[in-house]
Amino acid sequence: MKTTYCSILLVTAFLSLTSCKVDGGENIYSEVDFSACLPDDAQIAVLRIDYTLAGSFLRNINTDYEYTLPAFINGSCHIKLRKGIYLLSFDGDATLADGTVRRVRFAGHSVNRDALPLTGDHETVLLNLAYLQQ
Repeated sequence: MKTTYCSILLVTAFLSLTSCKVDGGENIYSEVDFSACLPDDAQIAVLRIDYTLAGSFLRNINTDYEYTLPAFINGSCHIKLRKGIYLLSFDGDATLADGTVRRVRFAGHSVNRDALPLTGDHETVLLNLAYLQQ
């Protein structure tokens, strides 16, 4: 009886220890660097996205959660996002290095067929902006 009890206890302890999932270092977040460039290669000092427009979004397709990108300083910004597939589209105001302010648009990943996969631990995304007529 004592042997059976010890055997059951040993098997239970073994199963408890081996059934626990150990974190294998897999990260559910992606560190993403966005870089914006203009068609004439003008230097962007600051780019602010206009989120008052319905067409400005950074949306995770899987969760439907929308993120807000920070201001782009010197043409780039950094954000930590949950790994997934994203839609990205926006209008914004770009202050150029010479002080000129121009309205710009990015719509390269605005529909599902052009969605942006951000599934690595670190991603770099180049955004080719277009000038809007003023």
